[in-house]
Amino acid sequence: MIIMMFEIAHSISNTVYGPMVLARTNDNSQALGAAATFAGFGGVTGAIVLSFWGGFRRNERGMLVGFIGAGLAKTIFGLGRSLSVWLPAQFCSSLNFPLMGSSKTALWMAATPAKFQGRVFAAHWLIYDLVSMPVRLAAGVMSDRFFEPAMRSPGLLQSLFAPIFGSGPGAGMALLYVCSAIAMLMVGVFGFSMPQLRLIEKTEKVEP
Repeated sequence: MIIMMFEIAHSISNTVYGPMVLARTNDNSQALGAAATFAGFGGVTGAIVLSFWGGFRRNERGMLVGFIGAGLAKTIFGLGRSLSVWLPAQFCSSLNFPLMGSSKTALWMAATPAKFQGRVFAAHWLIYDLVSMPVRLAAGVMSDRFFEPAMRSPGLLQSLFAPIFGSGPGAGMALLYVCSAIAMLMVGVFGFSMPQLRLIEKTEKVEP
């Protein structure tokens, strides 16, 4: 459930990420390409660092720290309006995903007897795909039908958030992006209060 909550928030941010950057830069595809490039640099750098470091001794800590780091960097990304903020934020966001992904996989393997791991991983990705598709559709609808119009017209949402996000094209998507990024961060924080996660690698696997 912890992983799925993070993935739902991450799917929302991924859906509005590209359109938000294009709307904020007057359809500048080079800006979007630069952000994607820095994301790639961050992912590769994170993988290299992890290969030398080895990650946290406790994998649930690595996963949750990755959740928090990615959420924090994405929050800064959503608050930015230019490449000077977006590029380092995107680099730092992607830096967390190798740690997060490897720790998450290690936890799945620790919790699942070897002969069932193929079926468990297949079920995990099936559930993820089934959940992420409607979430992405909902993110698009929320962006186009609610957040963008609300941030461009006088009202409660604009009065509260226009000083932070502005009121031009992309402001509504930026607000939705930051909301999803904060949700990612909070999932990581909440996970540290769950003793079940700390016990996964200490519990003996029970084979049915």
